[in-house]
Order: sequence, then structure tokens, then C-alpha cells
Amino acid sequence: MRVRVLIDDANLQDRDAAIASFDVHPNIEVRLFNPFAQRTAKTLDFLTDFDRVNHRMHNKLMVVDNAVAIVGGRNMSDPYFGVNATQNFRDLDVVAVGPVVRELSKVYDRFWNGDWAVPVAALADRPYGMDDYTRTRKAVRDSIAVSPYPWPLERDVAELESELETLYRAFVWAPGRVLWDDPASINDPGLRTMAKALGRRFWELEKEVLLETAYFVPRESGTAAAVQLRSKGIRIRVLTNSLASNDVLAAFAGYSKYRERLVAAGVELYELRPDAGPIRQRMFFGIRGGSRAGLHTKAIVFDRKDVFIGSFNFDPRSSTSTPRRGSSSKVRSLRRNSPRTWTKGCGSTTPTACSWTRRAGCTGSPRTPARRSATTWIRCRRRSSASKPAGSGCCRSKTSSDAERVAAVRVQRRRERRPIPGLHQVS
Repeated sequence: MRVRVLIDDANLQDRDAAIASFDVHPNIEVRLFNPFAQRTAKTLDFLTDFDRVNHRMHNKLMVVDNAVAIVGGRNMSDPYFGVNATQNFRDLDVVAVGPVVRELSKVYDRFWNGDWAVPVAALADRPYGMDDYTRTRKAVRDSIAVSPYPWPLERDVAELESELETLYRAFVWAPGRVLWDDPASINDPGLRTMAKALGRRFWELEKEVLLETAYFVPRESGTAAAVQLRSKGIRIRVLTNSLASNDVLAAFAGYSKYRERLVAAGVELYELRPDAGPIRQRMFFGIRGGSRAGLHTKAIVFDRKDVFIGSFNFDPRSSTSTPRRGSSSKVRSLRRNSPRTWTKGCGSTTPTACSWTRRAGCTGSPRTPARRSATTWIRCRRRSSASKPAGSGCCRSKTSSDAERVAAVRVQRRRERRPIPGLHQVS
């Protein structure tokens, strides 16, 4: 069996030796996408070669025997499989068979054979041999053996084949297509096609769009488009991370300044709670502790007719500096189940207490509900500026930062011994 692994080099600090050790196996080949020249001090590359190293690869794809493919937003890391003790992410993938797999294979080969993919052996500090492979393999297995990892590495082949047969029988045939940005688009913006294709589909909306994205930064153009769609009666529902569940604070900062305009236009914004009960119960298979829940899914349901699932976030990096990949399908079961998955992520939409403090104008109950939902949805009555107390907003203050407000909530909840709800929708 031949194994090819293409990894973006952004988060591989101090892992060159382990990766190079696996690369020496005759059937394993590892390449790094757009690698940093400084292997031990990558920050220097950001200072001296920013235009190049700022372009990263965000694809998540596995192809087996050119017959089955898994594509979506999930990274190959513990937090994306519900086994991390600190934070785990809600994510979504598509398992595909048929002609679309050959198309995905061609996309993979385009990245693999491009100038941006460099063999890890060319970057290693020394030549590595099979002795290094054996030691690294043993160290990895020993580390897994003493960790609370819930799944055995060695599984009964007959049991696994039975599970795969069950999965195959559940497949539904439907038209599908692959959307992707060529890696050459890093130097030629004209080759970026994914954002354009999704943008065209948005303008074809008839009734509704459900959007789930880890990072939602609509910018001025996206906000104006959302306002225009709402003026046509299109229902827009967005599920994204709150400040408390977000692992990229810059993304939340970019999103937060558009919230008021979006909600004022009628866009329904939902923000994931870090203590989301339903998600925590599904994620932590034997993992104990105060793990936080986060959102990493990238999915769109258009008019409940077709579905996009991939690695495309609604933020500037996805459309300008980082190649992405995704799949679009008109399969009926996906059209039916994707909204259900989105709704489960939102949990109950019963109004609850205001997220920062109880202020005049909030219609929610002043008590935290007994059942903690994955998100909470706050509606606040808009009042004229003449009737607003000086310095007050609608469940938010314009004079203090989000971090200060979250800190105030933490203090308040600690005093009341209530779970911290994270951030909530405001209007």
C-alpha cells in the first residue's frame, strides 16, 4: 500500500524529525505545502518573507484506492475527533464514491505535483533511516497506550469490514461537483473560483440559506449583500463561534463589528456556547475534565435544495490567500439531514438571560434554563436613541470590549454558581 501525505507547514513546529522519520518508509511519502525556510524560528519568515508564507493550504481530503473519498473541514488531530481534554470541535464530512472521487484525486495530484509541495526529506536537518522510523513508531504507540485514547489501533478486520458495508448500504446516489482553488491562485488571483461560485449561488437564492462556519467575517461587501438578500425576503440563518468558543480571537474581532448591522437587517445569528451540553455529551468518549466545545464545520444549505460541505470559511483568508476545497451536492438525504444537523448545533432557541447584564429592553427570561443548549438566542427590543439610557446598548456596551464583558459575566456567574453561557445573539 502506498501512502502519500500532504501537510501544510503552518503548525509543524518542532515536528520535522518525527515526520522525516515516517517518510523514510518505502511506502510512505510526505510533502509539506509552502514550507518555511526557517525550520526552528518560523516567526522570522513572517518578518522577512510575509507575502509568501502567508499563503497556506486549508484542504482536508482523504482518498482511498481512487474509489472512496472523505472531504470536509476536519483536521487530523485529537480535537477534531472528540478526544482532546481541553477543547473539541464540532465538524462535518462527506464520504463520497463514484466519479466525483476521481475528480478529487485529480485535485490532490495538482497540489501534490505543484511547485508548492516540497518533500520533507529536503527540509530535514540530516538524512533519516529505518532506525529513526522504528524509534518514532514505537514512541508514538507508547504515547497512545498511556493516554485515554478510546479506540484501539488494532481492530478486528471482519468487524471493520462489517461497519464499512453498513456505511456503503446507506449511500445515496446524486449529482455532485467539486469546488476548489488552484494552488497557482496564490500568484494569480484570477484563478480563485470557489468564492465566485458560492457567491453566484447566493444570488440565486429563493427562500432561505443555512450557514455554519467556524469563522464568519462578512466584511462590508458581505454585510451589504446580506442586507440586500434580506430586503428580498430571503431568510438567512448563521451559526458561528462565540468569543468564548472561538480559537482565533482575530476572527471574532473581525466578525463582531458587523453583528449589529446584520441583526438589524433580520439576519439570524447564533453563537456556539463553550459549555454546550448536547455537543459535549456527543464528543467526549471517556474523556473527563472541563473540555470546551468549539465549532469547526463549514457547510451551507441553499433553499434546502443543495448542500456545500468543505473547508471554506467565510473570512478574508478563505477567499484571498488560502486555497480551499469543498463539494456541492443535490442529494436528497443531505438536503433533509443537513438542516437537522444545523438545528442540533443551535439547540433550543428559547430566549434566555442577556449575555452581559440584565438591561432594559431584553425580552428574555432572567434565569438560565435548566437544560443547557448548544447556543442561546437573545432577542432585544430596539428602542429609539432618545429612549436609551446614556452609554447603553442593546445587551451590549459600546464603551467596553468584548473581553471585559465576558470577564464580567464570568465573575457574575461564579458568584451565582451558574454555568457560563458564553456569547449570545444580540439585536
